[in-house]
Amino acid sequence: RNINMKASARWSDGNALLDDKPSGRVHIESAFNTHIHVGKDYKLTVLGSSDTDVKLDMKTTVGNDCNLHTKKSYFLKADNSVHEKSGHSWYRESASNIHDLAAGVHFIKAAGFNLHTNGGAGGDEGGDCRFYIKGNMEGIIEGYRHEKITGEVHLISEANIRTQSADDTTIISA
Repeated sequence: RNINMKASARWSDGNALLDDKPSGRVHIESAFNTHIHVGKDYKLTVLGSSDTDVKLDMKTTVGNDCNLHTKKSYFLKADNSVHEKSGHSWYRESASNIHDLAAGVHFIKAAGFNLHTNGGAGGDEGGDCRFYIKGNMEGIIEGYRHEKITGEVHLISEANIRTQSADDTTIISA
């Protein structure tokens, strides 16, 4: 059998109130657990706003893909930490810029790290890579360092420049 339930506010001529009393609303309340089981598909349409308030934990498990789409901005906020984990690759893509802001240290740890800039959409624009460090910069490379620069190299220091080599130091100019 089917159960159809509709609160159409017909006694209040479609108005939300009649004599200061709510009309056309459905209110379901249980003193303890409430279970809703859907044997096939489930669709919820809300013409106004939707607000879910859970006082304790909330868990959602999806057996296949989970797609969330908003036609405006998407905001995620946690009063403590945010943890994201992927069983495979993780992809982020933006039609414009990506901004990361940390009040503390920004850690990136990976088996390898590739940084590639290709300029604009066609690759014909700058493709510049810039960084600004207010403080010291230290690096340890446990292997070789190879750089190929097709333009000029400028090294400017307001103090000393020191180069130390355990073996030969060779500077070749054509």
